Amino acid sequence: VIRDVLYEIALSPVRTRRHARLADIYLDRPENRAWHLGKAGRADEAGQSWLQAARLAQRAFSNADAERLFTEALKAATTNDDVGLQGEALIGRGLMREELGRYEDATADHLGAERLGLAVGDQALQARAVERLAWTAYYERDVVAAVARAEQATSMSGVHPSAWVLLGRIRHWGGDFSAAAEAYNRALVELGDDDPGVKASALSCLGALLAHSDRFVEAIDTLDSAVGLCHEIGAFRPLLRALFFQGLARANNGDFSGALTALETKKTLLTRYDVPFYRARTNTCLAWVWRELGELDRAGALSEQALEESREVDEGELQVEQELHALCSMAECDLLRGQPDAAAEALAAAEALLAGWLPFRWRAELRVVELSSRLGIESPERLLSDARARGSAKYEALALHLLDRPAEAAAIAATTNSPLLVAEVAPGADGETATQRLVSLLPRQLREGFSTRGRLALVSGASEGSARDSARARRR
Repeated sequence: VIRDVLYEIALSPVRTRRHARLADIYLDRPENRAWHLGKAGRADEAGQSWLQAARLAQRAFSNADAERLFTEALKAATTNDDVGLQGEALIGRGLMREELGRYEDATADHLGAERLGLAVGDQALQARAVERLAWTAYYERDVVAAVARAEQATSMSGVHPSAWVLLGRIRHWGGDFSAAAEAYNRALVELGDDDPGVKASALSCLGALLAHSDRFVEAIDTLDSAVGLCHEIGAFRPLLRALFFQGLARANNGDFSGALTALETKKTLLTRYDVPFYRARTNTCLAWVWRELGELDRAGALSEQALEESREVDEGELQVEQELHALCSMAECDLLRGQPDAAAEALAAAEALLAGWLPFRWRAELRVVELSSRLGIESPERLLSDARARGSAKYEALALHLLDRPAEAAAIAATTNSPLLVAEVAPGADGETATQRLVSLLPRQLREGFSTRGRLALVSGASEGSARDSARARRR
């Protein structure tokens, strides 16, 4: 109380000098410095300090704090009529609102930045704002807006390489791998050593593309680099993407221990920062890993949890896609339990979701047809045709395996360098060698479950063949 009274009765010049001195003391604490600079009447410097504090919070994944600090920077910029700072603050706050899943608010900020750029003739700001509007539409799964804004951004003067990352992601959505790779590589070349945040995003997207292209070893290397860079600079959304596809690629390559580490790390981040989206797909992928490791009950529980989570969050087609894969995961658990009727029911529900638009639709279709083939509902010939049309070596090998063409299946599997795929489809010594390699990669406590109760052990027995016979009998 005494301190507050003394402050209030002090002459204005005295208070100003004290705040200025304290601002100089807090050089390494930009939020404190910004407050004192504002009290000292140095509003222009205060705005820059608020911006610096916001970016530090962003690097620490403190998205709510960063949003608040960008708001303070925007207030200071508006007071000083600092157009450059206003643009930075609007883009920055919009980005944080994207991370928080508040897409309407994010869109409002980016539209504000776009209008500001138009008003003052700042083409670079306009291009950045349009690009962020495209990313927001992408995260919201507003397909029409995302495509239109991405194409607009890449055609604008002052376009940033990050716009090519977005365009690549949208091309990846639709299954145009060649165009997606071209866009990602263009972004990385144009960036050079500049803007590590965009580089992290580009690497995470390129790694995802490589994983979906069944180039698992290359994907792992690229995604490892992306994860390291994301941690270094505090790039949250690219980190979530990189961790998910790192888990996916490692699991496809038979590194189940590494896959668990990546996916559990992502799950921890989603819980710590209260991010409701992406939880379903993370648990679906974890269910797959635990099926491989022989923990079928745990896999079933994770699949059911993923289905619930996919229906709890209103994220448009993003959640529909996750719902579909959760249903497929439940179907596979039922199939491995020897419950083909329950598996067929879950699969029918998943297939119904293909009626609408989906991101990465081709992957969902291949997964549904694979399970239908294993249940005896579809002929593996369809899976073979679809896999070849989509250029998927993984699904082509699985189709050939289901068609009892082991030599061809093994040859295709070998092109992926995946010991998991080789172990599943290759006959004789090659398959045994690949299986032993998978065992050797596991921690000792996980080996027994993988070898005796895991998916590979189950499908090599009679259980799945019986399930297919049962399905054929039901059809008859």
